[in-house]
Parts: sequence; C-alpha cells; structure tokens
Amino acid sequence: MIKQNEVKMKKVNKIWRINIAILFFASNVFAQLAPGSGVAVSENLDGFISNPAGLAVPHGWQLGFSGVYPDLNDPDIAEYWISFNSDGLGSYVVAEQDGDYSYGISLAAPIGKGVYTGLNWHIKNRLDLGLLIRPYNWLSAGALMNLDHRGETLNSIQAGLAMRPFRHYLTIGADLKIDALNDYKMINLPLYAEAELVNGIRFRAGYDIEQEELSAGLAFHIAPNMGFAYKHTPGDDFSSGAFDILVEAHDRQSIINPDGGDYWARLKLEGFLIEEPPFEKSPFNFSISLNPFAGPLPRIIQLRTFLDQIRELTADKKLKGLIIDLGELSGGFQKLAEVREALENFKKSGKKIIVYSKYGISNTNYYLISMADEIYMQELAEIDLRGIMVEMTYFKTLLDTLDIVAEVERISPYKSALDPFTNTGISPEVKENWGQLFSDIFDHFTIAIASGRGWSKEQAKTIIDAGPYSASEALNAQLINGYMYPDEFEKFVEKLDGDKTKIKQWKKLFHPKYERNWRPDKGKPTIAIIYAVGNIMPGKSKPGITGSSVMGDETISKAIKMARQDKNVSAIILRIDSGGGSALASDLMWREVLATTNLDTNNVKPFIASMSNVAASGGYYIAMQADTIVAGPGTITGSIGVILGRVNVTPLMERFGINFERMKWGENSDFFSMRLWTDAERERLHKYMVEMYETFITK
Repeated sequence: MIKQNEVKMKKVNKIWRINIAILFFASNVFAQLAPGSGVAVSENLDGFISNPAGLAVPHGWQLGFSGVYPDLNDPDIAEYWISFNSDGLGSYVVAEQDGDYSYGISLAAPIGKGVYTGLNWHIKNRLDLGLLIRPYNWLSAGALMNLDHRGETLNSIQAGLAMRPFRHYLTIGADLKIDALNDYKMINLPLYAEAELVNGIRFRAGYDIEQEELSAGLAFHIAPNMGFAYKHTPGDDFSSGAFDILVEAHDRQSIINPDGGDYWARLKLEGFLIEEPPFEKSPFNFSISLNPFAGPLPRIIQLRTFLDQIRELTADKKLKGLIIDLGELSGGFQKLAEVREALENFKKSGKKIIVYSKYGISNTNYYLISMADEIYMQELAEIDLRGIMVEMTYFKTLLDTLDIVAEVERISPYKSALDPFTNTGISPEVKENWGQLFSDIFDHFTIAIASGRGWSKEQAKTIIDAGPYSASEALNAQLINGYMYPDEFEKFVEKLDGDKTKIKQWKKLFHPKYERNWRPDKGKPTIAIIYAVGNIMPGKSKPGITGSSVMGDETISKAIKMARQDKNVSAIILRIDSGGGSALASDLMWREVLATTNLDTNNVKPFIASMSNVAASGGYYIAMQADTIVAGPGTITGSIGVILGRVNVTPLMERFGINFERMKWGENSDFFSMRLWTDAERERLHKYMVEMYETFITK
C-alpha cells in the first residue's frame, strides 16, 4: 500500500497545486499543515518537524492533535499525532499508517538573546539538531541537521532565511535543503511568504523551485487559545488532507473576541505588598513551623506587577470600572501611597471605582480607597479612621531594675535607634524629628482623603478627628454611600448595567499574550531593576516569602556590576526598602554604584535610586551616589549618622553570683568581652565612629 501511494505521489510531483487551509487557531502548527513554514520561522509545534530550536521560543505550553490522510479515497490509511511542548521540553506520540506506534522527545533552550538551539529525537528514523538565530525583529535565520535516530549517519542539511519588512504583518523567506547521502545534491528550494491581512486572518503562499510546486493557504484565528485546522491537497488521481486541533496557554489575536464588549473588572484586594518578585519555595522544602501561634501567611503581592496591571486596565477603553472587594492590604505606607496613586489615575481616565468591605475598613485602607465613587460595607462593620500615631516602648527603667546596662555610642542624639534601651521616654531631638516627619505624612494623609471625597482639608481633618466610625456614623459623615449584606451587594453588582452587566475576575484579565514579534526587546530601552531590600549585612541576601530579610552586599554588588557591564541595559534602577545596617557592607555597595556613574568609563550608565517605605542610614548611603534619587510622600529617609551599641548583662550575672575571670595576651584582647567598656575604649569607639561619619557625609 505504501509503494502504491508513492507511485501516486510521483504522478503529481510536478503539478502546481493550491492548498486552502482553514486554520481556526494555529499560525504554524505543523510543517505539513502550514504552507510557508521554514526552518527560520519555526516556533510552535511545527518545531517537531521543521526546526526543534523553535520549540524554545517562549510561548508557554502547547498541546496538539493532528491527523494526516495521504489519500482521502482510502481513509483507513492515516497517521495521527499527539504532541506537547512547554517552552522547550516536548514529546509526541505517532499512530502510524501500518498500525504501529512510535514516539519522540525534544529538548530546546535559549542560549543567548534571540538565539535558540534544540534537538528532536524519533525512536525509529530521525535525530534533528536545530539552530534559530534572530538578531533583529525583521531577520531570522535557521539551520537543521537531520541524522538517523542513532546519530550515526547525516541524512540532510537544511538552512533558511526569513525577513519581516513590515514587522509581523509580512514574512518572506527561503529554505535550501541538501541531500548529504547523495553527494550533497539539492533536494528542494522552497520560497514562502505570509501576510497578516487583518487580526486573526493570514494568507500564506509557497513555491518550491526544484519541485515546481505551488502551495497557498488562509489562516483564520477564531479563538484566543484553542482551535482547529484543516488542509486539503487536490491531485490528478487522489487528494490528501490533514487536520489539527490545538490548545495553548498564550492568547493570540483572533477574529472574534469571546470576551468582547464593555465590562467591569472585579478585584479581591487583600494581602501583603512586597518589592521583589515573590519568592518561590522549592517543592522539596518540607519545613514546618512549630509556632502554635503562627497564622497563615498573607497573600503576597509584588507592588510593581500590581501597579502595571492597574495601568494596563487604565488604558483599556472597554473597561467601565473596577469593583473592589476590600480585605486588608498592608506592606507599608509608601507602598499603599503608590497603589492609591495608580487608582487615582484609573479614576481620572473616566472609569468608576466601587468598593465593598464585609469586615470593615482600616485606617490606612480608607486612605487607599478614599477616591472611590461608591463605598459600601456590612451594617455592623466599622471604619477605623483615626489619623496617625507613633508609639515607642522604652525599657530603661526595667533594665536598671535588672542591672542590665545598654552601652551605646552615637554621633548625634537624632540617631535614635537604641533610645528604647537608654531613655525612659521620647527625647527632645526625637520629638523634633518625628514631629516634622509624621506631620508631613499626616498632611499628605489628610489632603488625599479630602481630595478623594471632595472635601476641604479642614473638613477632612475634622472628620478624621471624630473617628473611628460605625457604619451608620460613617454614612452620616459621607465616608460611605451605604451598607449592604454581601448577597445584597452581589445583586447590586449584577444590575450595574441593567441585565447586560459583564464582570471579569482580576486573575482572568492577565493571561499571557502570544508574542508575534521575533525580537520584542529590540528597539526598546532595557532598564535593569535591582531590589535592595532588608537589613544590610555583609555576604549574600536572604530572600523570604514576605521579601528579603537581609540585603547582602555580595548579592547587590554583583547585580549592579552585571547590569553595568550588560551592553543591552540602558539604565539601572535601585529600588530600596531598608532601614540600614552594616556600614562596611553599605560602603561596598556604594562603590559599585560609583563605578556605574563614574569610575567604569566604558560602562557609565544612568543610575536611579527609587525609595520605597524606608531608605534610611545605610539605605540612604547606597542611594546617595545615584544620578537621580526619587522618594514618595510616605518614604522615611535620611538618618545620616552612626550608632553602635550592645546590651550588657554582666552586672545582672554578677548579682546572681556568676563571675568572669580573664587571662589575656595583648593589651586590648578583651576589648569586646563581657565586661563593661572603659572610658578609654569608649573614646576609641567614638573616634572610629567619627571617622565613619565623616566618610558618610563626605561621600
């Protein structure tokens, strides 16, 4: 039967034929289903046949089912494929014409920007080694070596070049295939072109100069991430056909948008904001907490990702507004301020914001959503609007009672980190400092609420001073628009646009998009963002679920150096959320910033320090060499000074009969022993700190 089919194929070998393919989804599904596929344009499931390097192009996971009928007059002769690929790791199973089964696997990976390599192994008859190079958005080159499945015999070599003179709207290319078993004779020389007529519709044409064959096809992308493809090839004696069904993760442009039309977005807003990308624990980490009082971890939200999502929705002309189911969002005042600013811009774009809280609204969360057009909550819930308070606990009297001594040396009385151990109350310097700092923050807090509710600043302050509020009191004060039970709010939401209200949940709005450009990074400036989070210490950073607890100088310095030496990086942003720590580690990181802005003349780049909640002491030290320093209305920064101290329990231990005897070799070998510092030692420490402080203010 196979030989009979080969004879039939020879009869149509030099006859022009037109292939009309109705492709409901796939752009390049399999090579035999996609007229115009070549080794330079392979980047989907066609990589199993055309070029396995294309399987490494990041399009998420793809699952396909394909059927090939060499002769439609005899449908019993068929071959079926099931294939799967997830960013370079793929496999497929083939039900062959003779009833046997075979399988293959593929491995592919990027080896540079725009450079991919891959291999495809079939258990019976082939081993493909592929290379794909895309130096520009308009140029792609591919190469393929086909060997026998043992990798012992080279069968053929194929190379191709493709160009896109009008981005992804037009692709033209050519392949050259050489028979390595037959004196490297040319087997075929196909030319191909593909044009995107409108979103979701593509026209393809191909012509093989050697075989004198013409092929053409139309592709219709109906659904964003699933579809059906069919190809029909007419001939003199018989016709062949093939179909394909494909499902994939990334959304593509389609003719019909199933989610089209105006809609509302709905967001459950609660959790903990962090700066860094969320830390992913290893699946092999089986550690458990033995703390019986430890509750569940909050939902972790990366601030930058969340802000980008709000901005994306702000630009969506079909979005009418945002419905917020408010829980408790925390993570620091400046982070909340940045979310609030994004929500304000969302509202200024002409969209509405509706908020519902089942359990009440906290002080800072009311500041967060005060610009909402409508605010509702449950009848017995409260609004805990009270203003801003700073409370410090002091231990000096307790330590004196226990004969515990806090030994502290500092440059300035404004450096107050260890005041709780040395003072019995707030010092005049701290009152002055905190008074200015938190007066500014409270001023911003009051003005923001006044602006959000349409009040004067004085009216907003009067309402804040009268808090907190029950639901009825909040309604009378115009803090909310009403109160409802959750089921009543659901009915209210369903009727926002009459009977045609369309609501999309937040998580479903941000599906990954299918990237049609070959080099989306080209033509755009690349800005490196380095997150400097946690207490500053020598060594490596320590990431955690709620953000890094330690900012290590080795980790941050290495990141800055790599970004500086990367020719593709145009500028660097250092995002800081740290109250300081080690002066030595801070100075080492400062040195890398200096190299970026000044010393490394071959790699000088714009350097921006962006401050989150806190960038104080060492956190300011690593920022001060930046070309530009940006802080928000809720940022706490400065604290330029040096402090050193310890809590000494020696007098307490001696009180209970615990004594220390020392033998020493070296006059100062007991400098940091358990005994109290001498006046001479304090003087030496102070001198060292003065030198450190002079270095700080000089730089």
